Amino acid sequence: MTPTLLKEEQATTIALVSPEGSALPPIGHSTLPRTRLFALRAVAFACRDASSLDELDERSSHRFAGLLQAMGSLDTASLPPSTVGLARALDAVCEDLAALADTEEASALDDLARQLGQALRFNEAETRLLQIALHTDASIELRRCLDLAGEVDDEGMSRLLERVLVIDQYEIGMALHRDNPLRMMGSNEVGFCSRLPSDFLRLTRKVSKVLKRAGCTADEVLSVFFRLSPPPRLGLEDFNGAGPAVDLMLRYLSKTIGEGRPGVNILLHGKPGTGKTELVRTAGKAFGATLLEVPSVDEDRDPLPAWRRLTAYTAAQETTRERPGTLILFDEVEDIFPQASHPGGFESGSSSGLGNRNKGWLTQVLETNPTPTVWVCNAVEQMDPAFIRRFDMVVELSGPDRSTREKLVAGLFKDIPLTEVSLTRICEQSDFAPGHLERIASVIRTLAPVDAEEGARMLAQLSQQTLQALQIAPTPAGTTLLPYRTDCVNTDIDLGDLAEALKALPSARLCLYGPPGTGKTEWARQLAASLGKPLLVKRASDLLSKYVGETERAIRAAFNDAAHSGAVLLMDEADSLLRSRDSAKAGWEASMVNEMLTAMEAFQGIFVASTNLIDSLDPASARRFDFKVGFRELTEAQARSLFQDLLASMGEPAAGPTTLRWHRLKGVTPGDFATVFRQARLFRSRHNAESLQRLLEKEVSFRGGVEHRLKMGFV
Repeated sequence: MTPTLLKEEQATTIALVSPEGSALPPIGHSTLPRTRLFALRAVAFACRDASSLDELDERSSHRFAGLLQAMGSLDTASLPPSTVGLARALDAVCEDLAALADTEEASALDDLARQLGQALRFNEAETRLLQIALHTDASIELRRCLDLAGEVDDEGMSRLLERVLVIDQYEIGMALHRDNPLRMMGSNEVGFCSRLPSDFLRLTRKVSKVLKRAGCTADEVLSVFFRLSPPPRLGLEDFNGAGPAVDLMLRYLSKTIGEGRPGVNILLHGKPGTGKTELVRTAGKAFGATLLEVPSVDEDRDPLPAWRRLTAYTAAQETTRERPGTLILFDEVEDIFPQASHPGGFESGSSSGLGNRNKGWLTQVLETNPTPTVWVCNAVEQMDPAFIRRFDMVVELSGPDRSTREKLVAGLFKDIPLTEVSLTRICEQSDFAPGHLERIASVIRTLAPVDAEEGARMLAQLSQQTLQALQIAPTPAGTTLLPYRTDCVNTDIDLGDLAEALKALPSARLCLYGPPGTGKTEWARQLAASLGKPLLVKRASDLLSKYVGETERAIRAAFNDAAHSGAVLLMDEADSLLRSRDSAKAGWEASMVNEMLTAMEAFQGIFVASTNLIDSLDPASARRFDFKVGFRELTEAQARSLFQDLLASMGEPAAGPTTLRWHRLKGVTPGDFATVFRQARLFRSRHNAESLQRLLEKEVSFRGGVEHRLKMGFV
């Protein structure tokens, strides 16, 4: 007997009987024609793969005949005895069922698949894959029919879906690929291990839950993949010192939010902890926008891969297409954009074909998004220039300037017992981002120091740990042990006049040279303080790198940071960075000097280079320095003045004019006086004018500053 197709009206009344004669429940309209079509094609595929009907019975979680009856499409009383015959019979039934499905009005599930496919920019194969995933989620019978094929790998799943969806196997494989954004729905994850076909099509719990709602819409499904941003903790006034680039970005956002202009994209980058995300949240609130964020973790708090986050972003764009006044924040986008050196996909190891497909898809997304978007990352060096050029603005947030940092520190460390010196010290540490300061303040507040001294020790320890983790050397503290006196610094230029001139025109490149301890670094600190500017200190160890190109990049970053924050840039040990190229033994040494010279010439702020080895500098650097200030050892009058300050600091009476034996102190420097004070303050009661004189003589003799220095060897 030829198998017959049961029409819809028949399916509502006929009670089928299994081979054993047990009655099965009548079948109603709950099973859609498209669902039955997918199910019976899957059964036909399994029949061609199985050796007997008994094998299919073993694969089925229920009796095989009962599963066929549940699909309501065959008269099971006269099933063909072989799997080959049954497959042919099912093919004939499927032809009639396909014609019926095509003539009927599309079901709600089919409409939903089409709408989601359009919103998420899916191609035809991806949309059909989503369609069967929706049907599989709604029908346990379809899941069981698909699973009759047994466990399959990605190739086996492609062959199965080629039969079920009547789409080329290659297109199915493309849609199932691990980088494909279709997996945002939680389905189609291709792995190296085999599994049941229904597992390939499993939707996330959140999507499945939404689909259970009566009259579920595409917007309701799409809203699963993004979230409303939490309220900001700061106001726009807290970013007043962020620089002109940030000011332009905020102005641009204020004019484009709600305007409906497509393709508005801003790339905001900067070091971790500088407040990038908080800035976008603050801007959204200030401009009255509804801020949506693309999540970076799923409902189980597991990290989301790049392709799922990118399609979640597309879902947010489609949902807000007709909702003016919306802004989207896409944070941590480093893994979204292919690297310039590896343009073939979102992850290393992706095949070039799929990577190029994703690259073109992402480019289209950047050019046509209806809702303004701020993309946030820590670095842009790895990004392909083809993507960077499609952003309206590329803005770097490099942290607060000195005045803003002082306000931030005052607010974060309010009511925590700390010394004024420790607060000043933390304000001077420009490498600390707001996120670092916030975390340190939170820890100290939890530790609850009993007094300001204990709080200062905690702050110093936590700061040191953070700097070590960041591989940053602490900013050296200024010499505050003895009062700083410009009249006791021996130079060939009047430093007071120079400082006054720089107040009127704060733009110069200075080279401070001379023996160690003559006050070069400390004068740079005093200059920055007198100008009301922060001091950005960079040593050679901060900038030199073992990797090619990294030293030049660090040099550029130092000058950029100083320009952004308006800081006085001090480079200690400048001879390590500006050594004559004639003595270069490797190409990178000459390249480093070239970078320094170029950066110096372009810098419009105040740049100070200090060195003990002026003769080793590259000759081309001479014309780049506006002033070359020579620092020398103290004169006798200057040494006597500092000796009086030293006695006063130790609580000793002033010395007479003959107390200081100058002939034994020729070559003494301000640094020697600071060293002696640090030694003597540990044993204040043991020292007087005579003992302090001897300590100074010893310091000078160690440097070979006098003819009667200590003798060594046989006498």
